[in-house]
Amino acid sequence: MKAELITLFVVGFGMIVAGCAAWILMDFIFPHIIIPLIAIHPLIGFLIFILIIMLIYVPMGYVFSVLIEFVVKIGDAESEPNEKRYESAREKAEEAKKLAKESMKEAVSMLNDAKLYGYISNTAALEAMLALARSAFHDGRYEVAIKRAEICKKFIMKWEGRAKPEIEVDMPLKEYKRNYWKRTKFILKNRGEAHARDVEIELSDVMSAELIGKVDLDAGEEKELEVVLKPKEEGEVPLKVKLKYKDLKGRKYESERVFLINVSDAEREEREEGRKEPSINIEREGYMTHAREVFWKVNLEG
Repeated sequence: MKAELITLFVVGFGMIVAGCAAWILMDFIFPHIIIPLIAIHPLIGFLIFILIIMLIYVPMGYVFSVLIEFVVKIGDAESEPNEKRYESAREKAEEAKKLAKESMKEAVSMLNDAKLYGYISNTAALEAMLALARSAFHDGRYEVAIKRAEICKKFIMKWEGRAKPEIEVDMPLKEYKRNYWKRTKFILKNRGEAHARDVEIELSDVMSAELIGKVDLDAGEEKELEVVLKPKEEGEVPLKVKLKYKDLKGRKYESERVFLINVSDAEREEREEGRKEPSINIEREGYMTHAREVFWKVNLEG
């Protein structure tokens, strides 16, 4: 603004000075000096006229050049802060763009890792939020993109803090015979939000078992494990089933459940069965006697 005002002042001042010089030249110098010299000799009058113009306008031009240079310096001084502000704004925009790009990349990586770690019920909402962040990034709204990416990251970190595998076990068959092997199964279900790895079963000493090796169980997944069991004790026996497993980050977990199983003595039952009367033979004998009676009665009447 200062440079513009000074420029207007210089131009106005120059026009006034030039006008005054022209007035002096035309009203005083030209009729009183130049015309008499031209009457003496035209060449002398012309040369004197040129010399007078140079004496008037050359210093005036120098003064104007100095003033114009001064105005240019002021304009440069005023434009320099504007250029600095523009450069600063451009650098900040580039920095915001870089931060937004890194934040979105980190949010996408965290979401992909979370999907591998377990099951997120709000996956669709997080993907929609990241889509909005990408849209804001392409529109140049980097602060909005950063904000939305950070929302996704905070949600994922909070979910990872509480997500863990939770394995439950069930044992449908609870009737066994002592010292007899019995094929049965355990039902395992992961009710947690994180996948479980290396799930293994340990049983208390009241039961001999042929168990399978370790298994993996994803979040929400259910598996049936076939096993062969042989109880060592008779009666209502408490069987403790202990589960050991870990998540994808290597954190270990344990859980257990006690089942009350009925174990009978197979040898005693067999002995009791052996002492029972052979009722099948008696029934068969009675049937044969009745058949003979019917046969003779029919023949005699015939």
